[in-house]
Amino acid sequence: MSLLPICSFCTVKNSAKFKLEPRESDYICHMKFYPFVFLISLGLIVSCSEKKNETNDQSKNQKTYQSDSLHLAIEYPDNWEIRTLQDKVGVYEELEDSLDDFQENIVIWTEDMPMAISDSLYARAATAELLIKNPLLDINRLPKKQLGENTFHPFTFEFTNDDSSQYFIFGYTLVKDKRAYNFSCTSAKNKAQAHQSKFESILTTFKPL
Repeated sequence: MSLLPICSFCTVKNSAKFKLEPRESDYICHMKFYPFVFLISLGLIVSCSEKKNETNDQSKNQKTYQSDSLHLAIEYPDNWEIRTLQDKVGVYEELEDSLDDFQENIVIWTEDMPMAISDSLYARAATAELLIKNPLLDINRLPKKQLGENTFHPFTFEFTNDDSSQYFIFGYTLVKDKRAYNFSCTSAKNKAQAHQSKFESILTTFKPL
């Protein structure tokens, strides 16, 4: 389902609010960005129809996932699992014990863009799109960060679900040519600090294809 904003809304009503450059606000109107907050209900993602290319690396207790449709490869610990749904892939940590009721996860999706733009412009457009959809979010844009061979543009925000469950989201964007990669790393709020290093360890292995 397309989540495109109405162009007159995002260029006229929001350009002043978010202080967007004209080219940036124009791009938001055409982008097919899937807001991170719609991926909170990740328990609904089930094992997929897409064929997975998954191999074990016993020396590191790591597995490798490769997707031709998403144009990516990534390594992850053997106590995490892959789930895919349509045009996204999720990497989920196993539950720690019987009291643990949420699987921390990374959800990845791509966007093929009509024009080449810079990493920084896409990152601003992505967070601006989130604010258009969810004006009450308090998004913290962070300096770009080198993880492995790639430079990511990170941001964070907190989210409270309808049942009062609290989550912390680490978002990352990355642009390669005309393809953008989006990463939504979701943790229970009380485990966020411990999981940031786990998320970034996995992102360090990311390879665009």
